[in-house]
Amino acid sequence: EKGRHNPATHPKRAAEMEDIVKARELAHALFDLRGYKASEVCNYISGKSDFSRSTLACYMQMMDFHSLDIVTALRRLCARMTLTGDSYEVDRVVRGFAQRYHQQAVPECSMDAVYCLATAVLLLNTDLHSSVRDFCCRKSHADLISLIVP
Repeated sequence: EKGRHNPATHPKRAAEMEDIVKARELAHALFDLRGYKASEVCNYISGKSDFSRSTLACYMQMMDFHSLDIVTALRRLCARMTLTGDSYEVDRVVRGFAQRYHQQAVPECSMDAVYCLATAVLLLNTDLHSSVRDFCCRKSHADLISLIVP
């Protein structure tokens, strides 16, 4: 009866709190690259599970994007990890980045606008530095910008 109102004593809540602590510990280890390579980070934070989402949120909270333009902020992120995996996995990380960047650097525009711009910058960069030079769908920068800006 006494512990009934304490969320920590409820088995489900206690397990959730334990998962959050584990996610935070993993995020710190990934951020500091303690036992992990930069090429492995994305695998741990881009999953669909609640644990992966928590780890991503904790990881992004350690990023400092104050007074950085979006390109510099993306470079800072990519200096800590390699964005690899399926497009939907990379998308989860980019959304996490956009949310954190929006919180710290550009609160006057929407998080969706930051996400759109971050995605466009990554796509342009990938296209520019692609090792596949005869890419059948290669677009000019003007073509890509016209897809973004109506």
